[in-house]
Parts: sequence; structure tokens; C-alpha cells
Amino acid sequence: MISKDLMDVLQGVSLAAAVRFFYLNAILVTITLNVFPPFARKLYTYGKNAQISNGDKEKKEESLLDVPLNLLAKLQVPHGWFTHFYAFSLAVQLFWLLQILSHGRILQSFLSILPNSDAVTPPDSPQIVPAPPGQQSFETILLCIICMGMQSARRLYEALEVQKPGTSKMGILIYIAGLTHYTAMGFATFAEGIDTLRLNSNLPLSHPSNLLKPPRVNTLIALPFFFLATGFQHDAHVHLASLVKYSYPTHPLFAYTLSPHYLAECVIYASFVVLGAPTGRWVNTTLLYVSVFVCVNLTFCAGITRSWYEDVPQVEAADEIEVAADSTTAKGAMSVEEALKGVLRHALIHDGLARGLREASKALDRRQAHMCVLNENCEEDAYKKLVEALCAEHKIPLIKVGDGKKLGEWAGLCTLDREGNPRKVVNCSCVVVRDWGEESTERSILLDYFQTR
Repeated sequence: MISKDLMDVLQGVSLAAAVRFFYLNAILVTITLNVFPPFARKLYTYGKNAQISNGDKEKKEESLLDVPLNLLAKLQVPHGWFTHFYAFSLAVQLFWLLQILSHGRILQSFLSILPNSDAVTPPDSPQIVPAPPGQQSFETILLCIICMGMQSARRLYEALEVQKPGTSKMGILIYIAGLTHYTAMGFATFAEGIDTLRLNSNLPLSHPSNLLKPPRVNTLIALPFFFLATGFQHDAHVHLASLVKYSYPTHPLFAYTLSPHYLAECVIYASFVVLGAPTGRWVNTTLLYVSVFVCVNLTFCAGITRSWYEDVPQVEAADEIEVAADSTTAKGAMSVEEALKGVLRHALIHDGLARGLREASKALDRRQAHMCVLNENCEEDAYKKLVEALCAEHKIPLIKVGDGKKLGEWAGLCTLDREGNPRKVVNCSCVVVRDWGEESTERSILLDYFQTR
């Protein structure tokens, strides 16, 4: 009896109400996870932000609540699986678009089990029927699905071609939540136009010109914001992908906020609220719930990112060795400077050098470095700190020299005249040895020198 009453209640729930209920709970769960530190620390952080929570874990004693949370936190998937979100979202939007245009059986079966607010009957002749009061028009539904599909396709492209692959992890709960969100978003695009879809169930694909109508004011307002935010977000993602680990973004967008890509995402979803509004209204209430969820989620993510910028770069200083011309070792009369020059020469012959701050930072970040040589007079203070931080984190020996021209000569950034003398020497700020090249006396001298420091 109870189950029958429950089924009667569920059959009377509209799709819009169900989607709103889902996102209302998602908002509450997101706030709960972030307001209470144990939940945020164990379950919510991922990628580079997880480093902050890992540092806290080492400092604080575990409570009884941490035991089950630790078990959940161990259920992880690669952070690269974020790509699945966008591929899945694109597939969902294409699926519903094809179902609507082709009057697919799945859509028709789905519409048949939903409550019917009005006794709507499709016309006998194929035509686009105006939306009932308070319902999305047929054109509005298609526009929402197409725009969400474009957003998903762009994010999929960025995930595959722009962003750098990493080795970080994310919790399985975040992965499930992401797939669930994009599933619900597929329903949200047409949740307030169910009766419109019923009325237009006889629309043939052979009449696409019927969809070409003057745009609504809502469309004229929302679409520019959608495309502008899309462009800004793409620029931010491209810039972030070009950075090396632990470096600060310098794109003009980051002068106003630390997370312009999150802000752009909020604007994109806010544009759907106006773009997908039912006839005679300015706001789509169902998509408003979606937009609030996205804004709440990304607001907390932006806060975590801010903490990362403040805390993570503050690492211990690397073991620095300043090389003087008269520095000698126990092995003969060869100085450390001469040994360093020989090591760089052997590495250069075997294509084992990364020259310049940018290439050197990449090699250090990837741990493809045996040692690093830094010009202490380098004017790029941000990169100097980055190199020192990476050497400290990965325990890579760091040698500092005082002459950038001399370092450029040792690294082969010059031309030689007929007598073999260097000409047109390029000032060099940093060199990383990725490959020693071969066993040599110079290498042995340097390794012994590192061990004595």
C-alpha cells in the first residue's frame, strides 16, 4: 500500500521538479563538504590542491571521523579522467538532440510516463507548434542543447589537446558526482518544455527552415555573454597549460581574479538561465538551480586554489653551491668550475642539456634533471624562485654561477671562430643536465663535491 502511494506521488512529480530537487541536494552537499574541514580535506580536494590537505594531514592527529573518510579518500581515479566528463556531456547532448529531432522512441517513452500538465495533442500536419504558457519553445530547447553541446565539445578539445597530462588523482566520489551532474544537465535543458515536445512530436527533419525565426530578446542578451565567457575561459585554460609547475599566471585575466576560468564557467551557466527561459519569462528556474550549484561549487574551488597559491610555493630552499674559479677538489688540481665546464660540454655533445629558464623549469618539473646550474644574477626573480623551489622539492643539486655569458659559453650558446674562440655569446640564465653523456673525471669530481656539501 505504501509503495503504491509512493509510486502515485512519484508519477505526479514533473521532470523540472525532480531536477530542481536533485540540484538543491547537490548544493547542500557541496556546502557541507566545504564548511566542515574533515570532509573538505579528505573528499573535496584533488589535483594540485590535494597537496594542501596532505600537508595538513601530517600535522594533525586523526579523529574517529577521519577513519571512514580516509577509506573513502583512498578510492581514487586519475585526475585525467576529467576528460570523461566532457565526452559524456557531449554524448548526452547529442543523444537528446537526435531524439528530439527524430522523435526517438526513448524520448517518446520518456514523455509518456511524465505527468501531463495540459491535455496536449500533437497536430495532424507536421509543423512547429507554439509553446504553451510557461513552457520553453521548441527553438529554445534546441538552442540550449546546442550551446551546451558546444561547451562540452570545447572543453573536451581543451582536455585532450591543450591541458598537460598529469599524475595526480581525484576521489571516486568527485568522479561519480561529475557524471551525475552532466546527466542531470541533459534533462535540465528541456525540463521546462515537456508539453512543447509533446506538441511537436510530428515535426519532420525535412523542414529545418521552420526553425529559422527572429531571436527573442532573451537570446540577444544571453548569447553574447555565453560566447564572451567561452572565449575568456579558453584563453585562461591555454595560459594555465603553458605554465610550468608552481609558477604564477601572468595573463591579464588573472589580474582581476585568481580563477577567471571558474568565473567564466559561472557566466556560461548563468547565460543558460536567460537563454532557456520559457515563453514570456526571463528566467528558467530549473537552469537557475543548476547555475547556483555550479557557482557554489566553483566558489569553494576558487578558495582552495587561493590557498594553494599562498601555501604551496613556500618550500625549503635548495642546497645551493656557489662556484668560485679557484675552488678545487681532492682529485688533482682540477677546479669545480673546470669540472662543471667539462660536464656541460659532455652533456651538450649528447644533447643532454635543457637551456633557458623555461626549458630548464620543464625538465625540473618532470624530474628529468641530474643537476641544475643557475645564473645568480638572473633578472627573472619569479623564475629564479621557481627553479630553486623545484630543485628543493625534487632534491636536485643546484649550482650557482655569477656570469651568465660564461654559462652561455659552457652551454654552447655561442659561435666559434677559426681559432676556436667563442664569439657572439648569448647570456644564459639556467641550464639543466638531463643526460650526463658519458662517464668522465669531471662528472666524478662534481658528484664528490656535491656529497661533501
